[in-house]
Amino acid sequence: MYKIIVDTDIGSDIDDVMALSYLLSHKDFEILGITTVTGDPVGRARIASALTKHLHKSIPIYPGSAMPLHIKQIQNEVPQLEGIGNWEHQKNFKENMELEFLHDLISGNPGEVIILCIGPLTNIARLFVTYPEIHHLVKGFYSMSGLFSVGKIIGDVLEWNVMLDPDAAKIVYETQITTHCCVGAEITRQMRMVSEDVKKHFDNEQYKIIYDLCRIWFEKREYMTFHDPLAAAVIDNPKLCNFQEGSIKIDEEVVTHWVPDAVHGHNSIAVDVDKERFFNHFFRVLENFGKK
Repeated sequence: MYKIIVDTDIGSDIDDVMALSYLLSHKDFEILGITTVTGDPVGRARIASALTKHLHKSIPIYPGSAMPLHIKQIQNEVPQLEGIGNWEHQKNFKENMELEFLHDLISGNPGEVIILCIGPLTNIARLFVTYPEIHHLVKGFYSMSGLFSVGKIIGDVLEWNVMLDPDAAKIVYETQITTHCCVGAEITRQMRMVSEDVKKHFDNEQYKIIYDLCRIWFEKREYMTFHDPLAAAVIDNPKLCNFQEGSIKIDEEVVTHWVPDAVHGHNSIAVDVDKERFFNHFFRVLENFGKK
């Protein structure tokens, strides 16, 4: 059984909903707690609670940081809040307690807890700064973050989660954890599904709450990308990707750079992915959604 803390900016990109639905459906995952991050963390916590309550799971949820460490917030809206109007969910949460909550979970389960970060890395950076020794008790850290293409030969060199709080990302990347895995956007962008195929999979009674949230996403888009679900899936199925050891650096323009170093590096990044194998695994796990 994997003990997991989920740190998420659910409510913006639809892939957080998919990732959390996958995690909650996985029979080998015990979700110890959920923290939310970036603009309107309470609204994001409400969405997370709609999914947990729908599945009759009692999982503590704590709103986290609304603001990046040092820069202006540019992700303020939570459009998917509109999708939970007809679903039972928690509306009031204990605020400004997320760091204590995370610390207590990790210290109470030393060497057992995996942190999955699928949003800006603000909460986790603050945790590591506030409790400088806590990372030694973390079993593993997984994130969907960074974009590790070489140089600036591509037009899009910034990755969203890093761009929203580069100072936090730098702190987390430099923290030495036994298992420290990042799945970057150059890998996750291969995991796309057009709206028609999403409708075929999710427009039914079993997945109605998921599809209610998908509808809002597809009002302005023609496809979705399974960024965060891939980062979640490699926790127990690492062969979905090949990983390379090394170090992650962030320059002054917030570009992430990869330095391969199998000897001294303490990060690892995904360098490729088996797309078909991922989708087969994802939907096999999701068959458990809502089932006892």
